[in-house]
Amino acid sequence: MAELTSPTHGADVADGDQGGVARDSQAAMWTWRDRLSDADIDRIRRGTDDVSGRFYGDEDWDGPPGG
Repeated sequence: MAELTSPTHGADVADGDQGGVARDSQAAMWTWRDRLSDADIDRIRRGTDDVSGRFYGDEDWDGPPGG
């Protein structure tokens, strides 16, 4: 499975290409930052804070390290 999650692959795939696609799993976990507006992220964060605050810190909302 490691060969499908390597940093040598892209972070995202085209619509309809999901499933069994090789991609960089470390980078892929941050693709939501590019898909949502800052307003959407803020709304989601405020709406889920009572639960998400127990599991995620500010760094989890801010983006990848060095990004």
